Amino acid sequence: MRRFFRGRRLKYGSVSLALTVLVVAAVIITNAALSALSAGFDWYVDMSQSLVYDIGEACEEYLTDTVFPMMDERNRESGKNDKIKIIFCDELKNLDDDISQEYILNTVLELKEKFPERVEIEHLNVWENPKVAKAYGVTDASDVIFAFGDSFTTLTVPQFYVLSGGDTQTPTAYNGEQRIASALLRIVSKDTPICYFTLNHGEGLSDSELMFTLADAGFNYAFIDLAASEIPEDCALLITANPTKDLHEPTETSVISEGAKLDAYMANGGKYMVFFSAETLASGSLPNFEAFLGGWGVKYMTSDTEGKENCYILRDPSSSVSVDGYTFFSEQAENPVANNIFGASEKKNIFGASVALTYAEGFSPDGQGSYTDGDKTWSPLLVTSKSAEAWAGTLLVDKATDDPFTLMSLTTKKCENGETAYLYAVSSVNFCEEDALQSTVYGNHEAIMRMIAHMGYTDAPLSLTSRALTTPPIQSLTRDRATVITVLLCAIPTVLISAVGIFVLVRRKHS
Repeated sequence: MRRFFRGRRLKYGSVSLALTVLVVAAVIITNAALSALSAGFDWYVDMSQSLVYDIGEACEEYLTDTVFPMMDERNRESGKNDKIKIIFCDELKNLDDDISQEYILNTVLELKEKFPERVEIEHLNVWENPKVAKAYGVTDASDVIFAFGDSFTTLTVPQFYVLSGGDTQTPTAYNGEQRIASALLRIVSKDTPICYFTLNHGEGLSDSELMFTLADAGFNYAFIDLAASEIPEDCALLITANPTKDLHEPTETSVISEGAKLDAYMANGGKYMVFFSAETLASGSLPNFEAFLGGWGVKYMTSDTEGKENCYILRDPSSSVSVDGYTFFSEQAENPVANNIFGASEKKNIFGASVALTYAEGFSPDGQGSYTDGDKTWSPLLVTSKSAEAWAGTLLVDKATDDPFTLMSLTTKKCENGETAYLYAVSSVNFCEEDALQSTVYGNHEAIMRMIAHMGYTDAPLSLTSRALTTPPIQSLTRDRATVITVLLCAIPTVLISAVGIFVLVRRKHS
């Protein structure tokens, strides 16, 4: 009996097991007891972040160097000394009760504190002043008005936040600095540039985030039917997003040529952005659009498969952030034009449901990564990685290898009037939708701002970005990186446990 109690099996097995069980039980009981006491006696410390987001140095410099000089010039011309008015459409006590409005209020209060001679704050009860509210286009008591002289713009509360999937109840980041700075830019500018969106080609976006991005760049926006109207002289930028119907060209019953109107606009130094995608081109043939783009060096890659011509649909599993590999990160093309636009950007751009672009016939390489045809230059800007694949229909038809597929291009032309025409072709509509533009991880919002700045609209607040309210989701992991991390997390604990087990067994054997 004495030999049994002194045996190695009991000494190193049963007693160890019993001690382990007792320790685990003690931890569970202690944790449960402390949780109950904490809940019962409110033993908690508020570790949440402050509701005050300071006006950063970059924002302060932007206002001082860009916005306020425009404000002073307007005042000199009018002979007045107007201040910027920031008007909240509810009483102060109600703003303090709403956390989403409190962030905005605190930012505006700090702005007033830093620039008291330039900014004044008012509170307008829209229920008591319906005529004034109507004059400013207010639709809700939570709206915020920015006014200077006879210029004004109105922002809704959600516009100050980065939302998760459009859910207004769970914002992930606060974008107050940029939205306030861009609002001030628009109201103090003498001539606010206008972006026109084309209509009646089945165009459509799933959300309004591209409009908000244009507002951040200092633009107002409107809409135009090319079949019914000429492109206005004040059109600073023209956008066609996700058309499903072709450009109208002369027929037996109509002499209207929308292509001719686009040609005339571009010949005078027009600025044009076109967003197509795999879904766009799969919906039907758009030969007139493609002919116009071909004249500007842009060609969509296709392959004759399954008895018809199918466009290349791109998949890049190694750079993908989706399970199927069709949503992935791009890379910057290797040429001076791409480097000039995106060289300083630190964030990656994301594309989804993308087709492949290439240069049209007649364009020849210039030795620097671009292609020229007379006075036009076509340059790849963003491309896939070398591991990308091209699918046409259900068939794999091409691989990138050493020649990545182009996702975004820019064609420029020096016009006779001395202006430069710009045509951006983007192979993904998803590129300019909410999930991509609102992300604090992806660089799509910044990319569009840089594209606009490259066309000469340099007053946009490029350096201002949103600030995360919570830890953002892991959006930046590609599938390959996620696989590596998963393997490491699985392998490292296994190796450590195995090593400890071997060590214990060896010690027991020789003890």
